[in-house]
Amino acid sequence: MKKKIIILLVWLLIWEAAARLIDNVILMAGPISTMLSLADSLGKVSFYVSILRSFLCITAGFLAGSVAGISLAVISGRFKTFGDFIRPLITLLKTVPVACFVVILLVWFGSAYVSFFISMMIVTPVLFLNTEKGLGNLPADMLEMADVYKMKRFPRFKYIIFPKMHPFLLAAFETAIGMAWKSGVAAEVIGQAQETIGNSVYISKIYLDTAGLFSWTIVVVLVSALFEKLFIYLFRKLGQVA
Repeated sequence: MKKKIIILLVWLLIWEAAARLIDNVILMAGPISTMLSLADSLGKVSFYVSILRSFLCITAGFLAGSVAGISLAVISGRFKTFGDFIRPLITLLKTVPVACFVVILLVWFGSAYVSFFISMMIVTPVLFLNTEKGLGNLPADMLEMADVYKMKRFPRFKYIIFPKMHPFLLAAFETAIGMAWKSGVAAEVIGQAQETIGNSVYISKIYLDTAGLFSWTIVVVLVSALFEKLFIYLFRKLGQVA
C-alpha cells in the first residue's frame, strides 16, 4: 500500500510539473485546479444525478450484454447451425467502431438510452467468445461420467460446468466492465445524452474547461473501478461457494 501511495504521489508531481511547464490552463490543468473543480462539483445536485444516470444505464447495458453473450454461446454450443448463423453478428459487434453504432442508435431510439445499448453491444462479444472457449474446455470424461450416473442438471452445473467456466467468465468480466464504461461514456459524449457524465464532459469541452474535463475523467475512473472491484469480488465469492 505504501509503495502504491508513493507511486501515485510521484505521478501527481509529474502532472503538476507538466502543467506548470506548459503554463496554460486550457491545454493542461494541474492536479490542484482539477481537485478544486471536482470539489466544486461535489456541492451540486446535478453532479450526482449525472453519475447515477450514467451508472444505471451502463451497468444495465453491461448486465444485459453479459446475459446475451453467455446465452448465445450456450445455444451455439448445443446447435452448430445457430452458431454459424450468429457468428457474423458477433464479428460485426467486435469490429464496427462505437461512433457508427451511436449514430444509428440516435436515429432509432434518440440519446436517452444510447449508453445502455452501446455497453450491451460492446460486452456481448466479449462474454460470447470467452464462454465459447470455456465450454470448449469442459472435461468430456467428467460429463460422460455424469451421464452414466444420471446426474441432474443443477448438480452437474454446480460441480462440473461452473467451476471449469469460472476462470473464463472472470477474465471476460474483468475486460468487459472497463470496455462498457469507456464505450458508454463515449456514446454519451457523441449523443449528448442529457444529465449524464458524457454530457458533462462535452460541456467542459465546449467551455474549454480542462480542469472540469479532468475531474470528470477522474470520476469515471473511480466509479468504474469501484463497480469492477465489487462485481469481481462477488463473482469470486460465487465461485468459492460453488
